[in-house]
Amino acid sequence: MNKKWLLLVFVASFYWQQSSGQAVEQATSIDDSQLNYYLYQSFAATDTTRRLRLNHIGMQTEILDGSYFVSTVLDGYPAHSAGIQRGDKLLSANGKPFHPVYSFNAEDASPSRFQPNPETYKLELARGNNNLTISVTPVFENLYDSLRSSSLSSVQEISAGNKVIGYVHLWSLSNSTNDLIQYQSILNSLSHCDGIIVDIRDSFGFITAEHFDAIFPSRTSYFQITENGISRDMRAHTATQNSDDYFGKPLAILQNKNTQAGMELFSYQLSKLQRVVTLGETTAGLIGDYTLREQNSGVEIMYLPAMDMLIDGIQLEGEGLEPQQAVEYPITRPSIGDPQYEAALAALMGIV
Repeated sequence: MNKKWLLLVFVASFYWQQSSGQAVEQATSIDDSQLNYYLYQSFAATDTTRRLRLNHIGMQTEILDGSYFVSTVLDGYPAHSAGIQRGDKLLSANGKPFHPVYSFNAEDASPSRFQPNPETYKLELARGNNNLTISVTPVFENLYDSLRSSSLSSVQEISAGNKVIGYVHLWSLSNSTNDLIQYQSILNSLSHCDGIIVDIRDSFGFITAEHFDAIFPSRTSYFQITENGISRDMRAHTATQNSDDYFGKPLAILQNKNTQAGMELFSYQLSKLQRVVTLGETTAGLIGDYTLREQNSGVEIMYLPAMDMLIDGIQLEGEGLEPQQAVEYPITRPSIGDPQYEAALAALMGIV
């Protein structure tokens, strides 16, 4: 996979399992015991039939003091439907210690040989001072499709006073025709709203000029990429957009430390608009590239940091992108409300 100037970029190590928010200067290997291995593989596969499927419940985790904590859940997936929440400490699955991959898939099977698992699991978790047992049945699906479906499931409208605010969690973006159509369709479905909260927390993906065309009246401000002394302008790689067909109302962009790759650039570009406010945490600073290499034991995935890539002269690799409004949301915070979402709604109401 080449680092093309239109930034077909992937996220970096420890996204789905353990996000550090820091980049490395040398290539990093991701092995198939990590859930993010299946995420990267599904996006890097040369065709849809080669995307690895696995049993999962639509839940991202982080490790704190040797224990798995829920960092977020995918809209419309088993964990979400069962009421699992951010901050829940995962103790066991059917009486065995919890693992993001092997709790639902055979540990002794190669990733390409995982089979559908219709079993219902009893997850024991700790929420605050209480222990809960929750039943979930995994889905057997590749993570590319899961994130795409979850983006569509997240769309909603909120009545606030005499205003209507739209909401969408863009879990991922890509340059595929179908994904671009879905992205435009989501924005069109919310076009009557007075403003939109665009949630890109824990999100990643590819970014192209067409994604910005749906929000900007022209390409005059699109960022420039400089790599190895060669500058490329994102405005020129496709035909000029129709300037009459874009969402021109206020937006609140929610980002966090796990917002990575093209989604960091999405937030960066949108922050140039006066009708946009970005909130949350500094992004991961991981806009590098992934390579897949065939090995005797399977596919090896390596992350290559983009230390020599500048966006409008700014280095994002290893630095990340600060929000205009910093709002913390510790994973250990009691699961009562979402302070970042609440701040985004308040900020948007102040604009509309």
